[in-house]
Amino acid sequence: QSTDGEKKIFDLLAVIRDRVEPMKVEQFGEMPESAQMLFLHLFDRVKDPRVQGRCKYSLGNILCLVLLCVGQLGKSSCTAVADRIYTCRKAFYDMGLLKKREPGEGEEDVPESSLIEVPSHDTIRRILSLVDPEELDQYLSSELSEYLRTISALCQQSRRHISIDGKVVRGSGRSDNTRTPLPNIQVLNFYDNSTAVCFRSSPI
Repeated sequence: QSTDGEKKIFDLLAVIRDRVEPMKVEQFGEMPESAQMLFLHLFDRVKDPRVQGRCKYSLGNILCLVLLCVGQLGKSSCTAVADRIYTCRKAFYDMGLLKKREPGEGEEDVPESSLIEVPSHDTIRRILSLVDPEELDQYLSSELSEYLRTISALCQQSRRHISIDGKVVRGSGRSDNTRTPLPNIQVLNFYDNSTAVCFRSSPI
């Protein structure tokens, strides 16, 4: 059963998942490399209350893994997150979020994925229970806004997000009850979400 602290963290991560672009592991490789690296180090400066030098998994990597999994699963449990990490362990290893142990005796021919060290749900629960949700909230409120500005600039270098939308200008026409009825003016707008600029507006 999740503690109140865990629930607060999962709620917090679920709220911001829609504001951060690389939520799906499968789409992560489509982002510019500089944007990927920036995302993977998003939690590096979160205060780690554990004894340093005795930790198998870094706090920043665990929080990043949780955020990626919550982005796919929604509000979830430590067990569901651990299962997702295990399923995508090769992708997370390629990102640098997981490490691989040395093969033991008789393991020379085992698949590489079997050597990737994956945190258990107990490990994830224990680490999350040590993090102060309020401190994490304050950290993200400052770090995330800067991250989003930077990530937006980086992504604009490789692609643009264009929206096309039609609008009806109310009150611009004349009623059917008048001598010369006229429909309301309709306008087609072309909007660049990357720069927040409407670069074309044409009557239709």
